[in-house]
Amino acid sequence: MKKVLYIGAFVLLWAARPALGQKVITGVVIDAQTGETLPAVTLFDFARAEGTITNAVGRFELRLAALPATLDIRHIGYESRTLEITNDTPATLEVLLTPVRYTLEEVVVSGEDPAYNIMRKVIENKQAWQTNLATYTAESYSRYMLYSEFDLAQVQESIAQWHWKRGEGTRSYVRARRMRPVFTDPMRFASTQNIPNFYDDTIEVLGFKLIGPTHPRAPELYTFTLAGYHEQDGQRVYDIYFSPKSALSTAFMGHVSVLDSAYVLLKAQMRPSPNNVLPAPIKDWDAFYEQQFAPYGDSLWLPVDLQIEGNVSFGRLGVAYPTARYRQVSRITKYVFNLPVPDTLFLSDQSIVAAPNVDRQDHLFRWNPGLIPMTPEELEEVVAMDPRKGLGRSFRPIGLLANYTAIDLSEAAEAADVPATKRPVERVISNLQLGYSRVDGFYLGARQDLSLSSMLAAEVGLGYGVSSKLPAYTLGLRLKTGPAFLRGGIAQQRDTQYASRGYSRFVAGATTYVGWEDYFDYYKRQSRFLELGLGLDKIKTVASLRFSRESHKDVEVFRDRKGWFFGSTRRNNPVIDTGDISLLTGEVQIGDVPNANLKPEGHGVKFTVTHNPVLKTDFAPFTRYEGYAALTIPTLYQRRKWPNELRLRLYGATYTGSLPPQFMGILETSRRPITAFGAFKSLHGLPIKGANVWSVAWEHDFSTSFFEWLGLWGVAQNGIGFTLHGAHGQAKGGRRVADVFSRYDTSVQHEIGISLTNFFNMPIRLDVTRNLDHSSLSIGLGIVKKF
Repeated sequence: MKKVLYIGAFVLLWAARPALGQKVITGVVIDAQTGETLPAVTLFDFARAEGTITNAVGRFELRLAALPATLDIRHIGYESRTLEITNDTPATLEVLLTPVRYTLEEVVVSGEDPAYNIMRKVIENKQAWQTNLATYTAESYSRYMLYSEFDLAQVQESIAQWHWKRGEGTRSYVRARRMRPVFTDPMRFASTQNIPNFYDDTIEVLGFKLIGPTHPRAPELYTFTLAGYHEQDGQRVYDIYFSPKSALSTAFMGHVSVLDSAYVLLKAQMRPSPNNVLPAPIKDWDAFYEQQFAPYGDSLWLPVDLQIEGNVSFGRLGVAYPTARYRQVSRITKYVFNLPVPDTLFLSDQSIVAAPNVDRQDHLFRWNPGLIPMTPEELEEVVAMDPRKGLGRSFRPIGLLANYTAIDLSEAAEAADVPATKRPVERVISNLQLGYSRVDGFYLGARQDLSLSSMLAAEVGLGYGVSSKLPAYTLGLRLKTGPAFLRGGIAQQRDTQYASRGYSRFVAGATTYVGWEDYFDYYKRQSRFLELGLGLDKIKTVASLRFSRESHKDVEVFRDRKGWFFGSTRRNNPVIDTGDISLLTGEVQIGDVPNANLKPEGHGVKFTVTHNPVLKTDFAPFTRYEGYAALTIPTLYQRRKWPNELRLRLYGATYTGSLPPQFMGILETSRRPITAFGAFKSLHGLPIKGANVWSVAWEHDFSTSFFEWLGLWGVAQNGIGFTLHGAHGQAKGGRRVADVFSRYDTSVQHEIGISLTNFFNMPIRLDVTRNLDHSSLSIGLGIVKKF
């Protein structure tokens, strides 16, 4: 019965006949003394850079493109062998390896451990042979198996071009991929990993940039201990253990085998230091890596495989998930040296890039020389898999809040051939507009871009105020050719008298509905516009010049409702300058500038100049200047996936001429209890208006390192972080509206505070802020950057 299962599994797992002209060799590698099978034995034809490794039960399968071939068979702790493969060689082999004598001598250490001197020679030797090595490219095969606790949930195989560039590390361009269940996304917290080279100075693992044991500064950062040595192929092999000297180091702990006289690594076994803390919602992560090296050419020693075993536990308040366990095995062959590699792969931090047709290249598996066969146990697990069971069913959440605080498990596919039309529901939901205000009551709207041709698109937006019974609309056309675009259209809406950089109208409306005072003031704006612009995607820059003819009017307040939870008065909208106006607006944006976003993200600048050119206008002439910058600067622990960061929000606005009230700037305040980065967390209620405004908001996110410094590892391991923040600013000048419905304060505002983040593995922060001018203390809640 088992044989039937195994045969069925092979068919199910895409087994295919070898390509013509290939010699297929299968077999098993066995310990000559004990009769036990040997896993991770390397079998390579170095003349053609082809080979494979044995699976967990010592079995292998190798397709040789030409004969005769000489296989070099190696395994740490065993005498190496060579096998000549000809047409007369049996298709199935049993290879015996003889174990070598292991010597563990008492090491008398007077002063420095001998391991330090051995590792210094390894580092010097690596630097010498890497001098003539700028790049290399190889072919990799990987199989990744994901388990929900102990039940197999996903299998993924991939064939990739594996690229290395000195100083940049490794990148993988995946040419073929097959998965079971089909059409499932990789898991967000445990997915197939790029193959690192553990010989590199810096080794990237799951976003961490860890210091390798052959880094030039490794003798300063690691504790090396010589455990002993053994003889192999007539040469001595040293066994050296290592661990980071500092608990805060982004480093590994483990063991390396070093070949004497040549001073090269034969094998590395290591795991990331347990103090490499991952933020919420990950609770615990552990992974063990094993990699072997072999000689290429005269002196190059490069990886031939990678084996990973790991587990991840994750969850948050009120919801728990089964532990994700994973196993990955990779094989590397067909090295080519010092040829150009795709520079585009090294322009971003993305270490794995999939080809556009990656899921339709199954024929590449049939031609691959060194697929690693599954073990009988793995084959049984695959047969038992439910092909309809995706990640959601395999990792079903449990807990009181499972239906409310569930975590997105899938890592969205990024294949270039997946058109947006395959996700219409997502597009519709993302274009919906929902809000609440004292003008419209509930506001419902939607916006959609409709493609009319490769260059022309229509922009359509429709909305309706339920209580005001007033429609809103935007109708326009956009013509795009190359980086240039031209837009024109008409619009009508209830606009806000000032723009918020921290709160969207949805967030502000939600707090208004509860009963807090409406954050915005409103007016009615009708416009006809024409805009000419230039978008340079490569440098993330957009520049535009817009002319608009607008009509501005006051709007009435909807007073029938006072709040769902709190009762509040419905203040009138401050009066504005009304009439017709012509506006010429120039704008330049460089980088990613956040807009009405509670999270402290973004890195870019934006400059806007608005001018009233006095063309048939009811307004006095004016020019308004506005600048906004969001900066993120890594500071401490930059090798971590989420380093400590200094974040800045800078804002300034000024004017000349006679500025209408609806063009004033503001100092942002908190929407108690919600606080946004860039807003004054210690000031509540309405924002502070002014025609001349400047503000500087800053925060330094220490992540978990603050508690690590204090030795509070339990707090750090729970992902709780610490942030120091502050804000400074002033709003003054301009014509003041003579009413009681606006807030003005010309004094300079200062505040400073601390935040605790990621409570209960939730993406929230608790802000405690002191206003330095009013000596008041404020407590609020915000959203953290990473979750």
